[in-house]
Amino acid sequence: MKLLRFLNDSIWIVVPLLSAMALGLGLHGSAADDPQGSTWDHLYRAIALFVIEDGGQANMTWSLNVARFMAPLALALAAILAFLNIFGARLERFLLRFQSDHVVLCGLGAGALQLARDFKQRQPGRGLLIIDNGQAGDLLAEAEAERIPVLHGSAHGTELLKTAGVPRARHMVLLCDEDDDNIQGAAEVYRIHKASWQGTGSTLELALRIHDDALRARFMEHKIFLDQEDAVEVKVFSTPETIARLLLQQHPLEITPAGKQAERVHLVVIGFGGLGQAIAREALFAGHYANLRKLKLTVIDRDLRDAEERFRYRHPGLDKVAETEFITCEVNSASFDRLKFLAQPSPAGEKLTIAICLGGDVLNFSTALKASSLLRAAGSSDHAKLLFKARDNRGVAQLLKIHADAVSAQLPPLLPFGMAEDECNYQNVIAPGREEIARTMHTKYFDNFISRGKKAGAWASLVPWPELPAHLQDSNRWQYEHLSVKIRLVDPRFADPGFAGNDLAQYAAKVSSMEFQEMVAPHKSTMSRMEHERWSAEKWLTGWEYAAKRDDNNKLHPDLVPYDELAKDIQQLDANTVENMTDWLDILRGQNH
Repeated sequence: MKLLRFLNDSIWIVVPLLSAMALGLGLHGSAADDPQGSTWDHLYRAIALFVIEDGGQANMTWSLNVARFMAPLALALAAILAFLNIFGARLERFLLRFQSDHVVLCGLGAGALQLARDFKQRQPGRGLLIIDNGQAGDLLAEAEAERIPVLHGSAHGTELLKTAGVPRARHMVLLCDEDDDNIQGAAEVYRIHKASWQGTGSTLELALRIHDDALRARFMEHKIFLDQEDAVEVKVFSTPETIARLLLQQHPLEITPAGKQAERVHLVVIGFGGLGQAIAREALFAGHYANLRKLKLTVIDRDLRDAEERFRYRHPGLDKVAETEFITCEVNSASFDRLKFLAQPSPAGEKLTIAICLGGDVLNFSTALKASSLLRAAGSSDHAKLLFKARDNRGVAQLLKIHADAVSAQLPPLLPFGMAEDECNYQNVIAPGREEIARTMHTKYFDNFISRGKKAGAWASLVPWPELPAHLQDSNRWQYEHLSVKIRLVDPRFADPGFAGNDLAQYAAKVSSMEFQEMVAPHKSTMSRMEHERWSAEKWLTGWEYAAKRDDNNKLHPDLVPYDELAKDIQQLDANTVENMTDWLDILRGQNH
């Protein structure tokens, strides 16, 4: 296919050049051969060369001799050009069936286009194509301009997937707007790949985006995940969850503008739809800092009755974990202007972060501007950060020439987050992430106890990863998320964009295990307390309660008490978790190689 594109691109230049040269040489040769002939005679003889006529001359000048071979060559290339122009797309589509080890992206949106660019940059020799599921809009022209093949049709159409060469693909990413399209597509890809794979084929890495939490949980029970004998490795991700994790990674709530640990952390979420809830949830599970104080969470939206009820139902121990306040308020109202955190100076030592995710880019940005003005009037601009959701870098973010990692000249900083180009890139979708690392860490834990003579299933967590209950899989994931918080306490370089930029893989590549252990040593006690706070929050938020006797079936646990009331051996478990941080970094180092 690359050859086809090269021919199609180059022949447009070669054909006119050869034709001009042949015509020029023909005119020159004819004039030299027959000086008495008219211009029209010379022109006729030159044109005749293109249909393989030489005028019947036995002896011709060198230029005429060269021209008589060059002219039919130009004509033949022109014929090839016409063929490619008419049938090239069909030929390229036919050849797609025979690609192998390539990348297929379903759903032509800004995220898919960014992911395609990342693939082309990181793996330039790998084939790549996009299936447009009817959502391309004005992005189709961009894909064509960048020479990315695009097929049009259903993401779960059997024939189209076969045309895309799914049985021989290396990566497939489903990024359609509708969850149903992605799930049906994943099931069909699994069926096609399994039917063609006979135990010797290559592994297909399948990633799909599912927004709905309940739907995602049910899909995780699909045979795609339970069948360990196939050659399909599946990763499921959610746009709200991914954006929320990136927000807290790129804009740590506990780090002040001076780079210090804040005495108090206050997160304000304006707009409590799916994304707003994901941001709040991420902060509740991972926001346990060295100050050992509860997170202060304020939620604002025009109508919170149902959303608050559902959120509290899903997170029963919310008030045990954070100081929460839900405020029903229109952003374009006097009530909003009088909100305490906007109208009054922030308490001493408090770091304020406001995340705005109301709807469209313009509404989010205008609300950010309004909040910024109110904070400046209250004298709180030096201790606050304003983040507004932007769909992609083509809108408000492009207009302002600012990006997610840039600092606006305005105080407090106004920064966009959640752009499709940031969410759907190679690092977040393809590179090993928390899922793979959490699985690897649990496998290491399981193998360790089995090698010491323990029997699989002796307790709830001593089972292979696929058999591990969902809440215990989540526990491994949240423990990994909190690793960043702990590292920011012991090593300020972790948050430095010039060193690691809050990226765990970059940090692991630059800091040795010995160096890291030396930095952790003075903070072990504080970090052990942080880990207990994190573990307790995870339990409270998932419906566990305190009881003197442990009962996993009824979610009762005796260790849901303050750290100082724990038995010494239980405190040691938290200390062991801190010591095991080097193992997590070792896993990341291994994946870097």
